[in-house]
Amino acid sequence: MTRFKKAVFILLASLFLVLGIIGIFLPGLPTTPLLILSSYFAARSSPRFHNFLLSSKLVGPVLRDWQEHRGVRQRAKWHATVLVAIALGIVAYVSPLPFYGQALVFLLGFIGLCVIWRLPTIS
Repeated sequence: MTRFKKAVFILLASLFLVLGIIGIFLPGLPTTPLLILSSYFAARSSPRFHNFLLSSKLVGPVLRDWQEHRGVRQRAKWHATVLVAIALGIVAYVSPLPFYGQALVFLLGFIGLCVIWRLPTIS
């Protein structure tokens, strides 16, 4: 792999990791697929970064499940659903966004949940 390609892959792995972590708190940004993308690029560019991701207490379990079983645990899907519901409730209650802004946030939250629930489930 060329240095340029390796640098681009590390940059993409970092970007998807940051977006995945933001997705934990922002409805509509599907955390799990973003973390999987981060792991994909890290595995191909930096074994050290990839091992860091896999050993992380925050994102490691989801990535290890995907790497070993190509799926997401039912519990993780339910946690994501509850967090998105809470976030959407907060947006609906305290957000100064106009109706179309709130509708967009709800649509993005729904799309994110559809992505999560379409991933294969492991027990």
